[in-house]
Amino acid sequence: MRISRFFSELSRRHVFRVAAAYAIVAWILIQVADITFPVFALPDWSLRLVVILALLGFPVAVILAWAYDMTSTGLERTSAQVGADDKPAEKGVAETGRSAAGVPAPHPLLVTADRDPRSIAVMPFVNLGGGSENEYFSDGITEDLIANLARAACFKVISRTSIMQYKGQDKSARQIGRELGVATLLEGSVRRADGQVRIVAQLIDARSDHHMWAETYDRKLEDIFEIQADVARRIADSLQAELSPREEEQLSLAPTRNPAAYDFYLRGRHEWNHRSSASLARSVAQLKRAVGADPSFALALAGLADSYLTLGIYGANAPHDVMPLAKTAAEKALAIDDEQAEALTALATVRSIYEWDWVGAESGYEQAISAGPNYSRAHHWLATNLLVPLGRFDEARASLERAQDLDPLAPTISVSFAVIDFFEGRFADATKTCRSILESSPDFWLTHFFNGWSLLEGGQAEEAIAAFESARDLSLSSVDALTGLACAQAVAGRTDEARQVLEQLLERAERSYVSPAGLARLHVILGEREAAISRLEEAVEVRAADLAWLAVHPTFQKLADDPRFEVIRQKVFGSST
Repeated sequence: MRISRFFSELSRRHVFRVAAAYAIVAWILIQVADITFPVFALPDWSLRLVVILALLGFPVAVILAWAYDMTSTGLERTSAQVGADDKPAEKGVAETGRSAAGVPAPHPLLVTADRDPRSIAVMPFVNLGGGSENEYFSDGITEDLIANLARAACFKVISRTSIMQYKGQDKSARQIGRELGVATLLEGSVRRADGQVRIVAQLIDARSDHHMWAETYDRKLEDIFEIQADVARRIADSLQAELSPREEEQLSLAPTRNPAAYDFYLRGRHEWNHRSSASLARSVAQLKRAVGADPSFALALAGLADSYLTLGIYGANAPHDVMPLAKTAAEKALAIDDEQAEALTALATVRSIYEWDWVGAESGYEQAISAGPNYSRAHHWLATNLLVPLGRFDEARASLERAQDLDPLAPTISVSFAVIDFFEGRFADATKTCRSILESSPDFWLTHFFNGWSLLEGGQAEEAIAAFESARDLSLSSVDALTGLACAQAVAGRTDEARQVLEQLLERAERSYVSPAGLARLHVILGEREAAISRLEEAVEVRAADLAWLAVHPTFQKLADDPRFEVIRQKVFGSST
């Protein structure tokens, strides 16, 4: 292994390239001297001198190639790779994504010394397959490579959400490395045609802009997983990282041997990443086709669990209609691979926000993090779907900081810090955090939504109305955004407008699912206690996902003196809060 690493280091520092170039140039000079020196009647020893100087210059050229490299900014010392026993520097403010004031930094800028030498970002692979209809395939390859590397505990791997923000951008490796806080980047392209796939991959040192290795794979489509496994091994070798026997085994196992099932899976995940109600429905359809083509395809089952679960969390479908399906899909995936972090996370989330098995859910999240330490969603959903609902805010912050370390540009993670501030009653801090996020992600509706609630509880009702209106427009009139808007209108004294929104929501409830817990919040603010309690009892019956906020949402605390509210709280949390 040490010998292979030595030769890998020689390649990274371009020693072979310089040696070959030197030999060619020296040979040409000797041939030119052999022809021209007699013409000028130079003595014989002059040719011998040229040969001797060429031989003496060879080791000098090799040594210089090892120590220095020519870059666009001039001659620079080649960065040394950190050995297996070296420790990364302690995390600073930028790496954790938090400032001294506790505000998340969606775009952290890390200095070179703070970067873990085994940190890596898999950049969006370029689609060379022709046409946007193949984007799902190149994006899927990117996501699968991220997932493969994330399973190895020896790496720090940046998650998909942050990576995809660079798609189509023209930034240098150094700039991207600084923004993501990583030492290396994997770049590449994908071309698929007639059952064949060509993948070009190259590993780049983001600190020096040096190419560490590059490889072109021309294979049959069914060999795609062997390509991904080989790339992961090459990266581990280049970064002097040891894969455990279990990790080696996982890399060697293809999740499916059915090309059609894999294609359906990539299409389904592509739709899931868009997160709209319509795209989630399409995701379910594609992933069901993937499972139908290969019932043993655990990744497709985990993806199906995520799609059903997200439909329930977003309130697009009634919880009873989708949460049991999510649980079944996750359990089937775990029956095939009991260490699959995606399925473990989905199952833990069903247990928390649907079954209210908070102890079992926490154990499930711990298993997910143990199985996939680089899986940011496990850290994120542990914080938002268990620790925050239970009022364990300090632990939630620590879990979110780990999630943001793995996915530094994800607005969903950044806004979750504002959520904690809001539920802790620090409304000004929550507003400050939201405004910071909106500077870089102005179209993310959830930031406007929580900014609205923070402003409303902070006594700025008119400003809250404007924030909720933005959330309504950007979310295409989601139930949550409309409910928040009506709450703000009621507090601002615009009761007639609030009741008009309430009527719209009640009309919608006759056609599709509308969370009774959201309606309960509006009834509380309108001063309709009996209606609010009735809606909460209905929410318990349907197991509304947003009942998870019952114990921490400021609006519900106005019912805390009602014995019926305590009965409801006990049904959801028992003795957990």
